[in-house]
Amino acid sequence: MKKIFLFLTMTVLVFTACSDPKPEVYNPADGQIAYFTGGTTKDYYVQDIPNSETTIQVGVTVSSSVDRTIAVSVDDSSTAIPEQYTIDNATLFIPANKYVGYLKIKLGAYDLYSPTESAKLVLNLDQVSGAKVADFDNKYTLNLFQFTPFVRDDMLGTYSVVEYNADGTEADRYDSEVTAGVNDNEIIMGNIYNANPSTQTILILDDSDPFNFKIKFPPFLDNYLFPTSSSGDVFVEGFPGKFATGIKTLDFTYRLRFGTDNTGSSATATYTVHAEKQ
Repeated sequence: MKKIFLFLTMTVLVFTACSDPKPEVYNPADGQIAYFTGGTTKDYYVQDIPNSETTIQVGVTVSSSVDRTIAVSVDDSSTAIPEQYTIDNATLFIPANKYVGYLKIKLGAYDLYSPTESAKLVLNLDQVSGAKVADFDNKYTLNLFQFTPFVRDDMLGTYSVVEYNADGTEADRYDSEVTAGVNDNEIIMGNIYNANPSTQTILILDDSDPFNFKIKFPPFLDNYLFPTSSSGDVFVEGFPGKFATGIKTLDFTYRLRFGTDNTGSSATATYTVHAEKQ
């Protein structure tokens, strides 16, 4: 269990801003480098519609006056079967005078996928003409699931939660009861920070984009967590996350806001939550 009385024992409280990880910095002396520039993993939910497809971004650090061809191979760790995907060979290039190309993956029939177990398509970036493939970000994992529509009541129940510190180390494990919120797209997550099972934190589940189900949060002053005697009331400030309806998971980052004026003028470092419904 985390030290939930942290505020009472610390002599100096430092405000820590939430920031994105620093982007990679490349030395021009390294020459023309190619890699998966849009990240190296993605969850994709195949809908019951014709011609379902997604793209994977491949880029170079220096543009060329001619098209650059791209070569990829399917890694042995892939679990997706050939019927579940087709690599569109016509998209295996970076256009002239551009830094990025978009490799198109065409998906199979809806019934070929599971809502709870991913079919993993793992691609190796083998070659980009006129450039050196980087020794980082050169393998891409596409997790393919069957799309499951959002039904708020299906997301309710007991969740097993793992929290991670800002440096990626595990901070805590605990159970959380998720109940219905006031609005149709709101849920109430109990026991955030393993503070107390009776605490209630509001999460807003946004399914407006069927390819990207998002978790949002109200203003942190609406998510009161617990009081302290020396540091005022503590609130949960949540940052955008994602949720999955098939496998019933919640993933997001938050930090605690506090201050003797009860306005949350100070903050802790961030914690990352991965919660799976039991």
